[in-house]
Amino acid sequence: MLSKFSSVDRVYKINKNISQFFYYFFGRVEKRNPLKDEIYEFQKSMSDSLGQKFKEELLRYYSDNNFMDFTLTFIDGHVIAYFGKEAFQKLKHSTRNKIIKALEVFNFSDKKGRIFYFRADHDVEGMRTNIERLLNEVADIIGLDKITILVFDRGGFSGPLFRKLNEKYALKFITLVTKNETINEQIKEIKKKVNFEELIGNPKKKYAINTLNVDEIDYRALLVLNTDTKEISPFVTNMDETELSNEELLRNYSMHWRQEQEHNAFTKMGGNMHSKALQDLEFDDTTKIKQKTKLKNKINKKENEIIRLNLEARRWMGKKLCLTSKIKPKSKQTDNKLVRREIKDVEKRLKEIDDTVKELFSEVEKAKKRLEKIPENPKKKKYKSGPVDYSLSIVNLANNLNSKLVEIKSNGKKKYQLATLKSILYCASAQILEDDIYIHIEYINIRQNKDLEGVQRLCDFFNSKNVELHGKIMRFSVRSEEEKQEK
Repeated sequence: MLSKFSSVDRVYKINKNISQFFYYFFGRVEKRNPLKDEIYEFQKSMSDSLGQKFKEELLRYYSDNNFMDFTLTFIDGHVIAYFGKEAFQKLKHSTRNKIIKALEVFNFSDKKGRIFYFRADHDVEGMRTNIERLLNEVADIIGLDKITILVFDRGGFSGPLFRKLNEKYALKFITLVTKNETINEQIKEIKKKVNFEELIGNPKKKYAINTLNVDEIDYRALLVLNTDTKEISPFVTNMDETELSNEELLRNYSMHWRQEQEHNAFTKMGGNMHSKALQDLEFDDTTKIKQKTKLKNKINKKENEIIRLNLEARRWMGKKLCLTSKIKPKSKQTDNKLVRREIKDVEKRLKEIDDTVKELFSEVEKAKKRLEKIPENPKKKKYKSGPVDYSLSIVNLANNLNSKLVEIKSNGKKKYQLATLKSILYCASAQILEDDIYIHIEYINIRQNKDLEGVQRLCDFFNSKNVELHGKIMRFSVRSEEEKQEK
């Protein structure tokens, strides 16, 4: 997991990096890198409770030290793809637009996109269920007092969930609306009555404020019209304009899309999480079990329908025989015509029943073939909860530290590219010296004055925290060009 803190992009490449920096973290007497197998063994020993405990401790640290801005909390789901050959749970991957082997992780991130808590959705329960689980877990760990507004996408659109956010959790929210027949009818009526205003700074967008009824409750709605496509994107909130202006409502949700930039570490998670230590075979394949139950129910329903139709066909056949016996001699041609017309109607219905039965038989056969392919007790691989919680916590911690590094180095005045800052700091050479009390880390190859100032600012921040490692206080410093020349 140390690869997340450095330029190492794969665990097995650790062996190719400078050993003196890594042995500190593994507490070894000998100054060497941890081997790949040692890291995998560490992952194997990671229990579910230990992974969860680490995740909770990080959340408490973030909260106690005001590391995060919880006033605007975003909920987002990220799919971590699995590219191995083994049987694995499957999910819809939105960017790939296909169903693939994957695990979905639901994140709580702060106003700046820093992830402070998450749930790995091992049981494929979806966003709505996971929003509640996230809230319950965070409430137990630090409470919900610091969380002011929740922002989430249409995956969490649900009338019952809205009521719980209002009544049980006392939270404000903003979400994108999932369109359905009822919502579309309401939008159609709003378009007839309301004039859309131009959105400042975006000539291709217009907006209108109104209300949308969701499960018999009216919510304030922001409708954004794309003037090119004529499509409307509706948002709803349980806040009125005195709590949040129209401009703030739009701006706060638009910030949701920028969270993706802060979550880009997940793009390499798949490559780092495919070791056997992170996988477990002994999980029921709930997807296939549900599919099996669904197929059995479908077969029973179709077979019962076939039985019902066959009984109906018998009744019609009896009626046909009865009508045929009523055909009279030629002297009663008018009566015969009416009877033959009835017989023709009966034959038409018998033909419809026969066609339907054949179609049902075909569907039953297809369903039975699909059912035969599913094992009696289907199993699948999943990522183990403990190691996944630990691994993702490390990734999030590294991202949050990176974000903090940018804040400190830029001193709130300039924006720096994270990749540039990492190349300066993580790739800088340093001399490490130890005495009885301190571990001294002195950066020695930083040349530009602006970088020297920024790294010195970081060193001052770290030193103020008195960070300890192996019982010794870490002290950070930068050697200037003048000091280099003197030495």
